[in-house]
Amino acid sequence: MRILSAFCVMTLLVGCPGAGLLPSDAEGDDPGECTDGADNDLDGQFDCDDPTCANSPDCQGDDDNVVDDDDSGDDDDVVDDDDFGDDDDVVDDDDSGDDDDVVDDDDSGDDDDSGDDDDDVVGDDDDDDTLDDDGDGWSVGDGDCDDFDPAVYPGAPEVCNGADDNCDGALPPSEADFDGDGVPACAGDCADNDPSRYPGAPELCDTLDNDCDGVVPLDEADPDGDGYGACANDCEPNDPTIYPGAVEACNGLDDDCSGAPDIDEYDVDVDTFLGCEDCDDVDPSIYPGAVETCNGIDDDCDGVPDNGFDLDGDGYSPCIDDCNDADATIHPGAIEVCNGIDDDCDPSTDENADEDGDGLSPCDGDCQDDDPLTVPIGPNSGPVADAGADTTVYTSVQCVPDAYAGTVCPPCAPVSVMLDASGSIDPDGDPLGYLWTVAPAGPGSGYVIDPTLPQASTTLSVDGAPPVGGTSSGIFVLSLTANDCLASDTAFRVVQVVCDGLP
Repeated sequence: MRILSAFCVMTLLVGCPGAGLLPSDAEGDDPGECTDGADNDLDGQFDCDDPTCANSPDCQGDDDNVVDDDDSGDDDDVVDDDDFGDDDDVVDDDDSGDDDDVVDDDDSGDDDDSGDDDDDVVGDDDDDDTLDDDGDGWSVGDGDCDDFDPAVYPGAPEVCNGADDNCDGALPPSEADFDGDGVPACAGDCADNDPSRYPGAPELCDTLDNDCDGVVPLDEADPDGDGYGACANDCEPNDPTIYPGAVEACNGLDDDCSGAPDIDEYDVDVDTFLGCEDCDDVDPSIYPGAVETCNGIDDDCDGVPDNGFDLDGDGYSPCIDDCNDADATIHPGAIEVCNGIDDDCDPSTDENADEDGDGLSPCDGDCQDDDPLTVPIGPNSGPVADAGADTTVYTSVQCVPDAYAGTVCPPCAPVSVMLDASGSIDPDGDPLGYLWTVAPAGPGSGYVIDPTLPQASTTLSVDGAPPVGGTSSGIFVLSLTANDCLASDTAFRVVQVVCDGLP
C-alpha cells in the first residue's frame, strides 16, 4: 500500500490521468500566467483557454483569443466591436471610424458623407446650406465662398490679401505676385515683373528704383541715357558717348572711362592737332592744312609730299630730286639712253661704261659691249624708226545708282595698247634694238623696253571717271627709238583713249 501511494504521487507530478491538481499548480495562480503563452499547469490548455483563467481580468472583454468579443479586442479582430476597433472594419462603429465607412457616423467622418453630419461641405451636423455661419449675411447657398470669414462674401470689397474676397472666382491682378518676390503690386511692388524690385529691396547699381521708394539713388542716375550711372564708373554722366567700354575717338577725351585718353590723343608738338590726326606730332610746322613747301615733306598731312610742285606729273618733285620737272621721262630712276641728257638725274650723262674695254661704249655704237672683238666697222647708214599710225582706243564703264549721289560712274580701267616697231628699217640690214617711252607717265603707264623684239605692249589709263552718259579721254605720246649700235632714229605715235560712262 505504501508503494502504490508513492507511485500515484509521482504520476501526479507528470499529469497522471484522473488525478487531481494541487491548488498551487493551477493555471493563473501566479500573476501573468493567463497571458504568458505557456501551459503552466501542464494540462494542454493555454492562458485564457484554460478554465482556471476564465474569470481572470486578463481574459475578460471579447469572445475570441485576444482582449474582447472578437479576434482583435472586441467583437471582431481589431480593437472594438467589429473587425477594426468598433462595429465595422476600421476604428469606430462603422467601416471607417463610426457607423459608416470613413471616420464618423457616416461615410465621410460623421453621420453623412461630407465630413460632419450633413452634406454641405461646411463642417456642421446638418444638410442646411442656408445658414450663415460667419454672420456676414451670406450663406454658402447665397454664394459665400468662405462662410468662416465674415470679410469674404459676394460683393465684398477686395483687400490686398491674396484672397478672393468678393467670391467672383478671380484674384485681382494687383494681388497676384507675378515675379515671385513675395510682394504684389497692391502691397507696393513698383515692378511686379522684376523680382529684384519690391519695397525694402536692396538698391543695386542698375539705374532703377529697386526698393520702390520712388527715388533712384543719385549714384545710379543716368542723365545722359547711356546705360551707366556713377556707381557703374560712368566718368562723364552728362555725355552719352562717354561710358565704360565706349570706343575711343580722336578727341583728347577719356571716352571709355579707363582713366586717361589713348596715347595718340595728346598734342605733343602743341600745334593744336592731336597725334591721331597730325601726321608728324613732333614737328609743329607739320599738321593738317599747313602750307605745303617744296621740301620733300608732306607738310599739310594730305598724304602727298610737295603736292603742287610736280609739274610734269612723273611723281618726282623738283624740290628734291627731279632734275627736269618739265619732262616726265627725266627723273630719278629713269633709264639712261644715248641722247646727251642726264635721264636718271644721277647726275651723269650717258653714263654707259665701256664694259668690254674696246674703247667704245654703247653710246659710241658698240652694239655688243660685252665682247671686245665686236666693234662697229665701215660706213653706217642709220635706221629709220616707224612707231605706227596714230590710233584711238575706246572703252566704257557701267554707271551704277548710289544712295547718296544718285547715279555715279566708277573710274575707267586701264586699256592695253600694242606697240609695233616692225615697220622700222635699217638700210645696212643691221639688227635693231628698240626703246619705247610713254608720256605722260600716268597710272599704269611708263617705260616698256624690249631690245630684241619689235613688238611690245603697255597699258594706258584715263584719269578720273566719266560723267553719266558722257566721256572722259586722255592723249598719250608714244616715242620709239630704233638703234643699230652706231646710229639711232626716233619716231612718235599718238594714242587717244576714250572712255564712255554708260547710264
